[in-house]
Amino acid sequence: MSSRTGGEVRHGVDLKSGISIDADEVRLNCNLARSYVTFLVAEDDR
Repeated sequence: MSSRTGGEVRHGVDLKSGISIDADEVRLNCNLARSYVTFLVAEDDR
């Protein structure tokens, strides 16, 4: 995403600062991405 500070923003947090995320947050993001892709593919097929 882009921002006035040059992009690389995740939920309002600057990723350049080296913030680590735990396995549960990674799993959540992967599941959300998979859900969005599945929805978009289904919509395209429809």
